[in-house]
Formats: sequence, structure tokens, C-alpha cells
Amino acid sequence: MDAIVPNKQKTQAAFMTCSKCGASWNNRDSFLSDPEIDLVGYQSHFKELVAGYFLFNHACKTTMAMKVSHFTDIYDGPIFTERKTGSDDCPGYCLRENCKQICPAECECAYIRHVLILLDEWPKQKP
Repeated sequence: MDAIVPNKQKTQAAFMTCSKCGASWNNRDSFLSDPEIDLVGYQSHFKELVAGYFLFNHACKTTMAMKVSHFTDIYDGPIFTERKTGSDDCPGYCLRENCKQICPAECECAYIRHVLILLDEWPKQKP
């Protein structure tokens, strides 16, 4: 009698799969370096900054939202503890989804802007 041996090979979940066309990326680098992916902007979540979303457009004309927490490790600069949102020091960049500017305020939210710029400048593979 032949024994049935279960497949012990673990399948690795994709880093991201496009809900419209089914394209899939195995890891963050392949996703960010894909020339068919464009960073649109940042949707803030002020109660928990890493729960906000970075928005990406795919060439198939869909927008994908990914939690900020998937990307914060690429930033190694200062992270301030005081929130300046709504103060005279705040230019309001976090309130504008498509704004891709570095925030000059020493604000708790400012490092997210730096991550946004790093993502926007990520080198793309040649098509």
C-alpha cells in the first residue's frame, strides 16, 4: 500500500495582488520597482500613523492601498514625538492625499512624508 505524504512545501503568500487584473508581486522590492506601479499619495490616519495608507496606481487602471506599516522600516531618520497638525508650524501636507512634499515641521507625522518621498523615488526596473 502506498502512503500518501502531505505536501509540506509551504506556499508563500504574495506581497501584493492586484484585485483587478490579478498581477502579483512576491515581495516589496518587486512591487516598488515595477514600472507599472506609480505612487499616488498618502491617506492619513492621525490616531495611529502606521494605520494610514499609501496609494498606488497599477497600469491596469486600479488603485491599491497598502498600510504605511509595510514601509516605515525604509526610513532611518528622526521621528518626532509631538503632533503639530493644525498648528502654525503645520503646512497641512498630510491632509492632501496627492501631496508628495517633505514636511518642514518637527512633527510626529513628518517621517511619513519622508517615507512617501523614498517610495516615490524608488528605482524602477527597465521595461
